[in-house]
Amino acid sequence: MNIPVCVGMPRSASRMAWQIVKHLAPPTPPPDYYPDLVSDWTGGGVGQWPLRGHAYLPGPPVVYTFRHPIDAFLSLRSRFRTDVGKMVPVAEGFMTIAGEEVPKVDPKNKVLYTQTQADKDAMVAIGSQWTVWKRLVEDSNGNRSVLFLKYEDYAYNRMQEIKDIAEFMDVPLSDDLAKEILDYTAIEKNMARSRNPALYENDEVTFSHGFMCSSGMQKGHINRSTMGRPGAHLESDPEFVLGILNEISPAHQALKEMTEEMGYEVVI
Repeated sequence: MNIPVCVGMPRSASRMAWQIVKHLAPPTPPPDYYPDLVSDWTGGGVGQWPLRGHAYLPGPPVVYTFRHPIDAFLSLRSRFRTDVGKMVPVAEGFMTIAGEEVPKVDPKNKVLYTQTQADKDAMVAIGSQWTVWKRLVEDSNGNRSVLFLKYEDYAYNRMQEIKDIAEFMDVPLSDDLAKEILDYTAIEKNMARSRNPALYENDEVTFSHGFMCSSGMQKGHINRSTMGRPGAHLESDPEFVLGILNEISPAHQALKEMTEEMGYEVVI
């Protein structure tokens, strides 16, 4: 069995891919499974098993999910904006995981979250995936096993995603197990999980900080107005897309270049 680490661009259904891997992987890390990486990951108080995150990590096979970067940005911005006006923990420095520096968040150090900060955080979060994607492409051209899952290819073909991940992990997939995973990962069920009362009874839980360990779902993770439809956010904000086309700022220009390098078009 090949147990991958799950890495993904925010808003690319990376948590659903993790749910699939979780159903297929053993319940706990095997003793010989990259012990230094597991120790760094769990010792830092972050992550879940199977290992999951948005930052680049070396070592194990990787399942990497990605999406049209502009669509992903607009989707993430819409979720971050649900935290505006709340006290939100901020990143302070970095922690080292398997030799890679990742932001470290201090849950006790909170600031009043603004729309400006929400928009900036969304741009940084998506923009940083350009480097993650490029490094994984380099890895895949070497001797590392990387399964790239394009959001638009699987949004309406989740059974194929389950089959592709099972094949990548070299795990037998019975019809009953495939149906079980398909049912568990349904967007309607994940929406219900993202609206679990446990997430809403605690005012300190926000979209950006806090999730259900069993499912990986964040507070308000699923956007009811779009229900994950590819391109929905692009259609909703043509003015922003026009700003990308016209490269009205360095950030807009970089997002345009990233989008095109990843094989997507920028059109209105």
